[in-house]
Amino acid sequence: MYSLSKRKIYEEIVFLYKLSQTALESEDYEWAQILGRHIYNIYKKYNLKTKVKIKKLICKKCYMPVKIGKTTKIRLKSSAGKTYILYTCNYCGYQWKKILKHKGKKK
Repeated sequence: MYSLSKRKIYEEIVFLYKLSQTALESEDYEWAQILGRHIYNIYKKYNLKTKVKIKKLICKKCYMPVKIGKTTKIRLKSSAGKTYILYTCNYCGYQWKKILKHKGKKK
């Protein structure tokens, strides 16, 4: 089904993500965003489902790689019995959540 093995694809994603993090450290935001778009395209092309979801790696709207404190800010919120982490992209303002606790659900 794949022309490349899944292991090679994941290695390439890790390599691109590390490269984007070094671009962020050198404050080359345009290059980091291009690399983030490549990571997103690889995920979509091969329909990958991993333990590390794509929304933990890059912003869904502007494709900027996530680096807490530099490109993304996080806040701990609670509302209506839910406790969640609210991520906000500093460049486009896009917000996404990760639910930590839900009062109605028990695991």
